[in-house]
Amino acid sequence: MFDGEIKYIVASRRYLVDITERKLTEEKLRRSRAALADAETKAQLGSWDFDPATQRGDWSRGMFTLFGRDPALGPPPLPEFMELIHPHDRPRLVADQTRLLENGESFSADYRTDPERAPSAVLNAGFHPLKDQDGKIVRIVGTALDVTGRKQAEEQLRGLAARLQSIREEERTNVAREIHDVLVQELTRLKIDLAWATKRLALPVDEPMRRALAEKLCASTAATDTAIRTVQKIARQ
Repeated sequence: MFDGEIKYIVASRRYLVDITERKLTEEKLRRSRAALADAETKAQLGSWDFDPATQRGDWSRGMFTLFGRDPALGPPPLPEFMELIHPHDRPRLVADQTRLLENGESFSADYRTDPERAPSAVLNAGFHPLKDQDGKIVRIVGTALDVTGRKQAEEQLRGLAARLQSIREEERTNVAREIHDVLVQELTRLKIDLAWATKRLALPVDEPMRRALAEKLCASTAATDTAIRTVQKIARQ
């Protein structure tokens, strides 16, 4: 009787130890899942897996947040999920999935959600096939990351780049106009005046001619000053 009580006590203690360790493990797992879910929410990230044979899958909490779906409903069937994707991107998603099943290679791509059925967003989806020993795809796992902000920033940068290019073209046009309307005209006028003076110097120079030459030289000097100012202005621009 005494020996039996000792065995019972020892067994009970082992049972309590096993239960305690299992509870601690479950608590650690619960905390890890909670931390992962919180990290996904902060990163606007979701994870998922899909069984090609059953056409069913599983979603993390982040996926439900990204698509504005109640977790109590569970992951949507594939036809219902496709309705959450922007109509213009659905054919491409189907083609990408078909190619994945054919070549078995991982890939990632951006898809827009349907603003009428889900929060308007651009998601970068990663697809990774899991294969059995024979190389057959038995499951597909992946992630979905909200890149809407990044896409908007890229659009803004493209718009800014286009605007800067337009400004450059406007400046080139203005400089060309400045050269043609001012600089070329003044240099042409200067050339004509110098050619006139050169011809007159070959003739006898009397008082009226001397005054005429002086006026031409003054005009040529003014034209030279104008040309210099125009060149300096263009250089500053």
